[in-house]
Formats: sequence, structure tokens, C-alpha cells
Amino acid sequence: MHFGKRGQSALEYLMTYGWALVVIVIAVAALVVLIDPSKIQGNQCDPRFGQFTVSQSNLVAGTSQFALVNQTGHGVTLTAVNVSGTYAGSTAYNDTGSAITSGTTLNPNQTVTVIVDQDPDLTSGSYNLTYTFTYDAGQLTGLTAAGSCHGTI
Repeated sequence: MHFGKRGQSALEYLMTYGWALVVIVIAVAALVVLIDPSKIQGNQCDPRFGQFTVSQSNLVAGTSQFALVNQTGHGVTLTAVNVSGTYAGSTAYNDTGSAITSGTTLNPNQTVTVIVDQDPDLTSGSYNLTYTFTYDAGQLTGLTAAGSCHGTI
């Protein structure tokens, strides 16, 4: 068979640079497998808690802070916050203490800062926590919106 000069140069190119392409693919695959994305991205919270949005969040030893935006389209009354999940491995974490003043009214697109003073304090280690907000909207009571945060302190 006669490939001509174009076929020969294409084959030479693949033989010369093919090994470099294989090495690059292996290096990228190793980085994807070996690097833990949570260490690069840091502590994260879901941007949406039901029909609410968390515009800012900060979790430090002992305290969680959220800027919660009401995107329900109507006024709501926040009544409670519940925190549950895992902390420092497999330790169960459950805090039903209220982090807000019960009866806090939130108009459409209004933002409120929610501060959760965690007990037991999160001092070090990894965590995966679920925050459940209980609220009333119009004639409906006991509605909930939930979201999660995970990371390492």
C-alpha cells in the first residue's frame, strides 16, 4: 500500500508526540483521583435551602452564620432552626435549639442573618451538617426548608 507523504508525516507525528499525550492524560487522571475536592473548595453550604437562598455562610469553631434570603415570593415568619448530621467522623450531631428569635418576619427578597451557636462546639475535624428551617407562610404553618454544609474545621 502507498500512503504518500501526508500519511507518513501523520504517522511520524503520532509516534513522536503520542507518548507525551499519554503521559499528560495519566497525569490529569492521577490529579483527579488523588486530590480531595473538598480541600480545594473549602467548607461549602448548599446555595439553596428549599425556596430560600444562602447568599453568604461562615462556619467556625462553635458558630455557624448564614445570610438567608427569602425567595418564596411572599412574607414568611421564621420559627426555628434544627441542626443534625455527623461531626468528627461518625459522631451523631443533633441540636434542636433555636438560633433565631421565634417570630422573625422576612419579606420577599429580604435577607436575615441566622446565627447557630452550636452545642457541642465544632472545634476541629470534618463535619456534614443539615440545617432545617421551620417557617410559617400565610395560613400555612410548620413549613420546612433544608440544606447542608460540609467541610473541615
